[in-house]
Amino acid sequence: MTNGTDKHGAEKIELSETDDDDDNQVPNINATEANFSPPPPPPPKISVATNRLLSLYNLCESQRQMHRLSYDHLRFLDFWTNTFVLTVITMISGLLAFLATSDLTTPTPRSKEVLSAIVGSVSVLSVAIQKIAKIANFGSRADMHGQVAIGMKKLCDQIESDLTEDPDEIGGLVKTTQGDNEESTTKKTIQTYREMYHMCLDACNSTIPLKIQQAFSLVDKRFSLNFLSESAIEKMSTSFGGNSTVAKMTLYAVMYNELYCEFSRRSTWLCALPDPQKRYEAALQTVEALYKNRDEFFNV
Repeated sequence: MTNGTDKHGAEKIELSETDDDDDNQVPNINATEANFSPPPPPPPKISVATNRLLSLYNLCESQRQMHRLSYDHLRFLDFWTNTFVLTVITMISGLLAFLATSDLTTPTPRSKEVLSAIVGSVSVLSVAIQKIAKIANFGSRADMHGQVAIGMKKLCDQIESDLTEDPDEIGGLVKTTQGDNEESTTKKTIQTYREMYHMCLDACNSTIPLKIQQAFSLVDKRFSLNFLSESAIEKMSTSFGGNSTVAKMTLYAVMYNELYCEFSRRSTWLCALPDPQKRYEAALQTVEALYKNRDEFFNV
């Protein structure tokens, strides 16, 4: 392009062939397309009904593990402080009574009085132990916790079946469009599950031991602060189709199970419940190790 002036003094612009070639150049579309990558698809949305089912599932799983531990602990106490002790005392009392009245031996009058006194004392001790066992009521309490654990297991299985009923959608968890009839049915289903949940809990009049309650309460209060950071949830959600809610609920379920394993790992916990803080920290370390090594474990 060259500049000049005409007779009126106005600037004259002349286009050169080089400028024309520059204007007529066509961009390299293939190179542009090669460098272009489409944005990742947005993660599938979770319906409100599915969110409620996931929350209810975690509640049932937490209650199930607590009642399992309560059943094992109370059943142990009932056996060793009631059933076993009364059986031994009854056996000893019967043997002494037999020796006191048997003709196989020739006990002196003095020894007969001693044996009779021992038999009477053992009988009184047996009655006292039975009275204490009735007050503690370990056996009946253990049975109630066992029934609740079984009920919660059935409820968890039913909820999990509803959540995974559609294999074409990520675990059946993506249901954003629902008709009026289907949504009404879903609400009734959730309401039915809630009623079953409360019925299971109302059937148990026994209190869960305090240390077991404290350990699981630590999970509900501290787990999200200790482990479930935004980056961890975002990374974990890639295994669940980008659903952070599903990832978070799954980690809670894993934590409840690991806490149960930490309690039952040592045989001494049946007679003396361990420190809930230490059991929680041990379970947290296990979950962290599983989370960090999951890629190496699955070779992905």
